[in-house]
Amino acid sequence: MEYRSAHSGGPQRRRAELCGAYRGWFRFLARLIDRATDEGHLALRARALAENTPSIAMLRRAGFVSRSGTGVLPEFELAFTRPAAP
Repeated sequence: MEYRSAHSGGPQRRRAELCGAYRGWFRFLARLIDRATDEGHLALRARALAENTPSIAMLRRAGFVSRSGTGVLPEFELAFTRPAAP
């Protein structure tokens, strides 16, 4: 992904900024997943614009699978498995 901007450093600096933002969002998503499992939720669902491939890639990397693959706003789900009862 390459963006040209008025920022000094040109496209290389913008790519670095985007990579940093992506890592930040992935850390946030990881914390959200941890919190949901700690609270006993069975699944997380997310929607992303179909054209937003970086967000979809991040969801898939985190283990989300497609619930509905058509339309402008596809839905993804990450189901949690409960540990076996003692």
